[in-house]
Amino acid sequence: MSQSTYLEDKDSQLPAIRLLQQMGYTYISPEKALEMRDGLLTRFVLTDIMEEQLSKINKIEYKGETLPFPESAVSRAAYDLQQQLDEGLVKTNEKIYDLLTLGKSYEQVVKGDKKSFPFNYVDWEHPENNVYHVADEFEIKGKTQVRRVDIVLFVNGIPFVAIENKRRDKKHALDEAISQHLRNQGKEEVPGFFHFTQLLIASCVNELSYAATGTSKKFWSIWREEEDIEKVVKELVSQPDVNEDWKTRLRSHYYEKPLTASKDRQPTTQDLNLYSLCKPDRLLELTRNFTVFDNNTRKIARYQQYFGVKRMMSRVRQTDSDGSRKGGVIWHTQGSGKSITMVFMSKNLAVADDIPSQRILLVTDRTDLDDQLYKTFKSCGKSITKARSGTHLAKLIKDPGAENVSTIINKFKAALNQKNLINKSRNIFVLIDESHRTQYGLLHAQMKKILPNACYLGFTGTPLMKDEKNTANKFGGIIDSYSMDQAVEDGAVVPIIYEGRAAKLDTWKEKLDREFERDMKDMSEEQVADYKLRYSTLNKVLTAQLVIEEIARDVTDHFLKNLKDTKYKAQLAVPDRKTAVRYYRYFKERGQINAELVISPPDTREGHDDTYDDPNDEVQIFWQQMMDRFSNKEDYEKSLVNLFKSDSREVELVIVVYKLLTGFDAPNNTVLYMARYLEEHNLLQAIARVNRLFEGKDYGFIIDYVGILGTLTDAINTYSALSGFEQKDLQGMVTPIKEVAETLPKLHQELWDLFEDCEDTSDNEAMERHLRHDDLRDEFYEKLSNFARTLQAAFSADKLFDYIDESKIITYKKDLKFFENLRRSVRIRYGEAIDHREYEDRVQKLIDSYVGTEGIDQIVDPVDIFSDNFFEMQNKQKERSDASKADEIASKTKKVIQERMDEDPALYRKFSDLIEETIQKFLHDRISEKEYLEKVKDINQGVKQGIWDGTPNELKERPVARSFYNSVKEELEEKFDGAYLPVDEEEREELYTKAGLELDKIMEKLTIVDWETNPDVKNQMFIAIEDYMIELFRELDLKRDFDVIERIAETIIKSKQSFSTR
Repeated sequence: MSQSTYLEDKDSQLPAIRLLQQMGYTYISPEKALEMRDGLLTRFVLTDIMEEQLSKINKIEYKGETLPFPESAVSRAAYDLQQQLDEGLVKTNEKIYDLLTLGKSYEQVVKGDKKSFPFNYVDWEHPENNVYHVADEFEIKGKTQVRRVDIVLFVNGIPFVAIENKRRDKKHALDEAISQHLRNQGKEEVPGFFHFTQLLIASCVNELSYAATGTSKKFWSIWREEEDIEKVVKELVSQPDVNEDWKTRLRSHYYEKPLTASKDRQPTTQDLNLYSLCKPDRLLELTRNFTVFDNNTRKIARYQQYFGVKRMMSRVRQTDSDGSRKGGVIWHTQGSGKSITMVFMSKNLAVADDIPSQRILLVTDRTDLDDQLYKTFKSCGKSITKARSGTHLAKLIKDPGAENVSTIINKFKAALNQKNLINKSRNIFVLIDESHRTQYGLLHAQMKKILPNACYLGFTGTPLMKDEKNTANKFGGIIDSYSMDQAVEDGAVVPIIYEGRAAKLDTWKEKLDREFERDMKDMSEEQVADYKLRYSTLNKVLTAQLVIEEIARDVTDHFLKNLKDTKYKAQLAVPDRKTAVRYYRYFKERGQINAELVISPPDTREGHDDTYDDPNDEVQIFWQQMMDRFSNKEDYEKSLVNLFKSDSREVELVIVVYKLLTGFDAPNNTVLYMARYLEEHNLLQAIARVNRLFEGKDYGFIIDYVGILGTLTDAINTYSALSGFEQKDLQGMVTPIKEVAETLPKLHQELWDLFEDCEDTSDNEAMERHLRHDDLRDEFYEKLSNFARTLQAAFSADKLFDYIDESKIITYKKDLKFFENLRRSVRIRYGEAIDHREYEDRVQKLIDSYVGTEGIDQIVDPVDIFSDNFFEMQNKQKERSDASKADEIASKTKKVIQERMDEDPALYRKFSDLIEETIQKFLHDRISEKEYLEKVKDINQGVKQGIWDGTPNELKERPVARSFYNSVKEELEEKFDGAYLPVDEEEREELYTKAGLELDKIMEKLTIVDWETNPDVKNQMFIAIEDYMIELFRELDLKRDFDVIERIAETIIKSKQSFSTR
C-alpha cells in the first residue's frame, strides 16, 4: 500500500492537472510552454498555437466561397490582442475581453474587391472547434518580478484561467492561495498576465474559491454544483495517464515513476469544482454569458446566479400551443447580486439565437444600472436604448426596430397612460427589477394590457408575501430562490444582528404626555382632539424634539464606541424631512459625528409625510443651503453618496427618510439606526442595507428604536410588520443580539480549553511556551478572534446586563486583556509574519471603547533580525525572559534560513539542523535559558554572515563561489565517505575551494540578461558544470558517477538563480 502524502504538488497540483487532461486539456511542460513563447517570460500567449488555431476557426465567406485568411492577417490579429495599451488592471482586462467576445474586423482584398471581414479569437458557439491546453509551473515576468503560476489553462493559446494550489493540511491554505493571486496582480508584479485571464481559482483540495481578475479577497466565491456530477468525475479521475510529456514530467521532476491511476480514488471538492468551472463548454459560457464589468470591477456569476439564469432560460424557451412563453419570478435575497442576475439574464437572452426576433424591455428603479446594461449589450454586439420619458417609452414599444429598451419604473407607469398603446408580439421579454412591490398585482395587470403576449420575468430581493404568491403564479410562479440563510452560509452576505431599543419609548411617552398636558391647558375640546389625533401615531412620537434628542444622544454614544475612527459607516432612518433636518442640526452642532442628510427636494411629496404638513421653513432653509453648497440636486446626492461609500471620514453617518433605504448599495454601511416605522418589503429592503460584504466586516447591525420586531423572541413573521410573509421565507433574516451574547460562555471556555495541558496557566512564560507549535498558535488566534468579535457585538448592546451577569462581563474583559497581551507577545516571540492589522484594528476599538487600555501591551512593528539595533532593542525589554528572546531569535532565524535555502542548501541545512538541535536541548532542560539565548545569537550571526566554521578564507567574501564549494563538498564527502577517499583531506579541501571559485567563473561567463528563462543558456551551464566535475573526479582519483554530477549541476544552477533574484 502506498503511503499518502500532503506534499503540495502531489496533494493538489498533480491531481488537478491529471483531471484537466481527462476533461480535454492537452498538457504542455514548462519547458515547451517557454519555448512556445520564444523563451520570453514577458510574453503570456502561446503564439504558435494561437495563430494555427485562429487560421482554422476564421474563414472568409464571400460570394458563395469559403477562403482562408492570409497569414499576415492572422499574425496581425495575434499582435493586436497582445499589444493593448496598459490602462490599468481591470480596464485593460475589459478591453481584451471585448476583443475575445466580439472579435474584430479586418479589411481584405478578395477577388479584386476590398471588404472588411469578421475575425474571432474564440468559437463561442462551437466549443469543440477550439483547442485547450494546460501548463504547470508557468513562469511570468513583469517589470522586475518573476512569478510562477501553479497551473494555467489556455483556450486557443490564450491564458484563460490561472490556478494556485496549496496542500490541504496547511493552515489558512486557501487564504494564502488567494493572497498569492492578489499579490501577482499588483502594479509592480505581473499585471500584464492577468490582462488576459478570465477566471482565477484558488484551491487546497478540500476547499476551492474562484473570482475574476481584480477581485478583492472578500468577494471570492464558492461554487455549489446543482447537477449530479460525482459519478462522471470519479470516472475521469480513475483514468490512466496517456500524455507522454506528462509522464516524462512526472518522472524527471516529481517522482521516480508516474503516479498510477486508482479506481478507488474519491473525487475531492477540488475535482468537482474544477469540473464545474473549467469544463470547456462551461468555461466559455461563464466567460461570455456570465461576466460583467461594473464601475471598474469585473464580476463573474456566483453559482445561484448561474443556475437561476439557466432555469429562466429553460423556462422561456418553452412555448404554449399559441406560441406564448411562460415567465415567473426569481427571488435572490438582498445583497446577493440580484440586479446583476437580471443583467446576466439580459445577456443570455441577447445571445440566444434560438429565440427569433426577440425584444427585451428592462424595467428597473435604479438609474445606475443603465451604464451596466449598456456595457452588457455592447459586449454581445447589441445596443440598448434608454427611454427618456413615458412618451418616448411608448414610441419605443411601438417601434419594432428598438430591440432592447431600458426604463425606470416611473416612466413605465407614465407610458401606461398613452392611448392605443399595445404590442402583441410573443417574443417580447419584460424583465422587472421589483424593489418596490406595493402595487405588484396592479402594475402587472396594466402591463398585460399593452403587452398582452409578452413574457414577464420579475427579479426580487425580498420574499413574496402570501397574497403576492397567488398573483405571481399567474406569471409562472417562483422560478428560483436564494434565501438569506443560504446567502449567509455561502458567505455572499454578512449576518445581521438585531437589537431592539424601543423600551426607551415608554420613558419618552411619559415625558411627552406631560409636555402635551402643558400644551393643551388652554385648548378647547375640539383643539385637544385634533392635537391628539396628529400626535397619536408612532412616527409622530418619533418626531417630537425630546425624542429626537434622546435617540440622537444614544446614536452618538453607540457610534463613538463602535464605529468612530474605523472604516465602517451607518445610516439613520427617520419619519420625515422635517425630523431629518432636526437630527442633522443636532449632529452638526455637537460635531462628534460627521453626519449628512440626503432627502428629496422640498417640492416633492415623499413617503408618509403628514398631510397636515407643507414643506416648511426648516426643510426649505436646509435645501437652500445644500444648493448653495453643491449647485444642483444631482451633485448634492452624488457627492454625499460617493463620500459615504469612500474611505473618507467626511461622511460617517447619513440620515435618510426613504431615499437610500432601497436600492442603495454601500458595502461599508454597517449599522442601520431605525427611528421610524417600516413594514413588509420596505422593512426588509432597509434591513438589507447593512448585509453587504466588506473587508473586515463580520456583521451588519440593526438598532431598532421603534419596536418593529420587539426583542425577536418569537417567530419573525408573528410581528405585524412582517405578518404577511411565511416564516420559512424569512429564515436567517436577522439574529437577536441576545442570541449572540449567549454564545460568549462557550467561546470563552473554548479559548481556555486550548491551555488544558499547560503546566501553569498563571505563569506567562508557561503559557507562551505552550503556544510554541504553529498549529496550536493558529487555533489560538482563531478562537481569540471569534471571542473578541462576539464580545464586541455583545458589548454594543444597550441591555448587556440583562443577557450576561456583571461578574462574567468583568471576567471577559480581564481575560480579553490577558489573551490579547499573550497574542502580541507570542507573535513577537515566534517571529509571526501574518498580517494581523485588520484584527488588531477591531480589537483595539473594542479595548478603547469597552475594556480600557491600562495593562495592554503596545503593538510593536516587527524588526528585521539582521538590523544593527535588533539585539539592542531586545536588551531593553527587561520584562521578557531569556527564553522568550531566544525563541524570537530562533524563529526569525529559521524563517531566514528557509528563505535562503536554495542559495546555499548545504550551508543552510547545517544551520537548520543546528538551530533545531539547540531548541530541543533547551526543551529537554539540557541547557539553561541564558545558554539557549547565547547559542541562538551565535547561530544568527553565522546565518547573517553566511559562513560556517572552517570556511576557506578565499571564499569568505564570495557568497556565490562559497555556495558552489559547499554543494560540491557535501555531495562528494557524503557520497564517498571522506575517510576512504584516495586523496587526503587537506588536498581535497584545496580542490573543493578551487572548484567553488572556478565554477563561479564558468557561471559568470555564461550569464546573460534573462538567462533564468533561457533554456539554451541553462543547457550550456549544465554541460560546462558537467565537464568541470568530470575533471574534478579525475583529480580526486574517483570513478565518475553521473547521478552525483547531475545533482551537483542542478543544485548549482538553482543556487545561481536564487542569488540572481535575491
